[in-house]
Amino acid sequence: MITIDWTEILSHINPVYRPHISNYERKYISYGSAGSGKSIFAAQKKIINHLSKVSHQGRNTLVVRKTANTNRTSTFPLFRKILKDFKVFDYCKINNTEMLIELPNGNQIRFLGLDDTEKIKSITFDNGDLTDIWIEEATEISYEDYQSLDLRMRGQSKHPKQIMMTMNPISETHWIKKHFIDEKKEPAFILKTTFEDNIFLDQEYINKLRALKDIDEYYYQVYALGNWGILGETIFSNYEIIDFDVSAYANKPVMYGVDYGYHDPCVMLDVRMHDNDLYICREIYKSEILNNEFIELAESLGFVKSVLSTHDCSEADRIEEFKRAGWNAQPAAKGPGSIKAGIDWLKRRKIYVHAGNCPETAKEIKQYHYKKDRGGNVLDEPVDFNNHAMDALRYAVEGWRKELPEWEFW
Repeated sequence: MITIDWTEILSHINPVYRPHISNYERKYISYGSAGSGKSIFAAQKKIINHLSKVSHQGRNTLVVRKTANTNRTSTFPLFRKILKDFKVFDYCKINNTEMLIELPNGNQIRFLGLDDTEKIKSITFDNGDLTDIWIEEATEISYEDYQSLDLRMRGQSKHPKQIMMTMNPISETHWIKKHFIDEKKEPAFILKTTFEDNIFLDQEYINKLRALKDIDEYYYQVYALGNWGILGETIFSNYEIIDFDVSAYANKPVMYGVDYGYHDPCVMLDVRMHDNDLYICREIYKSEILNNEFIELAESLGFVKSVLSTHDCSEADRIEEFKRAGWNAQPAAKGPGSIKAGIDWLKRRKIYVHAGNCPETAKEIKQYHYKKDRGGNVLDEPVDFNNHAMDALRYAVEGWRKELPEWEFW
């Protein structure tokens, strides 16, 4: 018999969110700044809602992102961590392969991507019907995606049904803002929070977000203040985000680009070239992993050691660790001149980003933009924030920039 310590559980929840634990409005939208804890609370809320009472048996959640593999590296480990924080993990059944969590009372949480269309259509639970959906990074999905999920929640249930959406407000033109906030076409509970509401946030990250005020207005508004963004002049317009056939480029020239972080993500991109165009086929984009874990993850996902990988040159020790593990690793060029040269070279090519495999790269390339001076003049330099995949992309193509004369690409 499990004993739940509710005092312990509440101690892990930010005060700003506690009044909303028992919110069962059908549409629940939580948006705001980076570091606000909105995604963590969404997972906490679903666990508590499903665990709290015997009368709640038969509640079951579907956790959705645009692609299934992003769930595997984000929401699924987040739920596992929270179950451990709540001291109920050992009483749960965890199927890592299927990404299925069964709570002690039989309620279930499944994790799928919108690329798993047939699985979503045929989803079933052992303990009852689908009662809850959480859409993480909801700005990734289309209105049509949302409608199809909403249809999965039709029908009678002894429990109130709820669709939660969490997101950073990246664009004031996004359909979510227009549909739920501006035009109020459907009733929805709306909660906006910022990093200032997160009592668990470390000071280093707080300082980083506050510093955005002096770095870039768009990122400050979106990622520090949690306001809907108005994006200025973007760097790349020569790209498409599509689900191309990766296998068609299996034997094409390939380079990897690697950017390092810890609180910021570690990134590795698999970039292929065909007919002078670039194809970003796969990404690793994961925060809070050590370098040995990064190496193990890359190997487990089939990245090939012998492929030339160009790495963030400021991390010599980490590059050396890759080399000792047998990787064909080299440091990237240094200095602002190399940044401009890399961007200029990339702007002269068509770039295809695989929508399913590289959602974080897709997000970054859409927001990657130039700095402005105090007079509002656009500078020939990118904003150094949320550009980890873009840095990795520049590193990846350095080998081609150096080895092949420009005329071979025309």
